[in-house]
Parts: sequence; structure tokens; C-alpha cells
Amino acid sequence: MKRAYIILIAICIISLNTMAQIFRHEVDSLKSEIAKADKKQKVLLYDALSRLYWNNNPDTSLYYAELSLLAAKKINDAELLGEAYNSMGNASLMLKNTAKALDYYVESKGFREKAGDKVKVTHSLNNIGIACRNMNMYTESVNAFKEAAEISRQLDDYENEAQMLLRVAETYDRINNNNKALEYALNALNIFI
Repeated sequence: MKRAYIILIAICIISLNTMAQIFRHEVDSLKSEIAKADKKQKVLLYDALSRLYWNNNPDTSLYYAELSLLAAKKINDAELLGEAYNSMGNASLMLKNTAKALDYYVESKGFREKAGDKVKVTHSLNNIGIACRNMNMYTESVNAFKEAAEISRQLDDYENEAQMLLRVAETYDRINNNNKALEYALNALNIFI
């Protein structure tokens, strides 16, 4: 039995080491591309680095999101500004600065609307809904999720529509409005079926 534990621990250590090497390689690869990238590519590379750090190092994620935002502001591209503000929001949310994250998500949504990217607008609305729900702003949360569901329906993106309706149901469930929670959960289920 003791030998099995030792083998299990060794496998875990090897797996973690391998994952760390892969992560490090990805980071190094993205960083090496920055020096030779054009202005637009730099925004995307900084954004990619920010995304890599979202879950394991939000401070570093915020750092790269800030670099992405600075680079996006220099070229004033609505699509890239939407991405950069979204990454700022995600990093802020991971740092438990939900109010700031909400501000960034609202900025992201505005730029994504300006760029005409309705799919990304639904992503921003989802993030706004999550931030509002985390701040106990339930009406705003429900409204954001419903708007995302409606846009998704217009785009024939039924999976995302159903996901947004489930988020509405979850929000109603959180405030113990069981009838509304059941209504929206069933609406989502009907789309999934």
C-alpha cells in the first residue's frame, strides 16, 4: 500500500512538472513573438498572455491586460479595445474587484457594439450579468443575461441562448424566486432538446 502511495505521488509530481513546463513554454513563445509583432498583433499577444494567467496569477493577468489596453488605445481599434477591456474585467474579477470588473465589462460591450461583433457583445453581457450577480444587483444581472439570450436567438446561436436562460434561472434561484427560476430553466431545456 505504501508503495502505491509513493508511485501516485511520483506521478503527480511528474504531471505537475510537465504542466509547468508546457505553461512556461507557452508564455515564453508568446513573449518572443511580441518583439517582432505589429501593433495589432501586440494587442492580441498581450491579451493572450493575460488569459494564460487568469486563473493562476491574476496580478500578472492584470499586468498583461493593461499592456494590451495601452497598445489597443494607441491604434484605436474598437474590436481590440473590446478584447482588452474584457481581459481587464476578467483579471479584476479574479482579483475580487468586482465593481471595477463591471466597469471594464461595460466598456468592452460598448467597443464590441461599435465593432459590430454581436457574438462578443453576448460575451460581454454574460460577464456583466455575472459581475452584477456577484454584487447582488440581481435585476441588472437578469437583464444582461436576457439581452444576451435575445441576441443569441437572433444569431441562431441556440446553445448560447439556452446557456443565458440558464444563467437567468440561476439568478432567480439565488433570490429564491423559484417560479421564475423554473420558468427559465424549462425555457432553456426546451432549446437544448
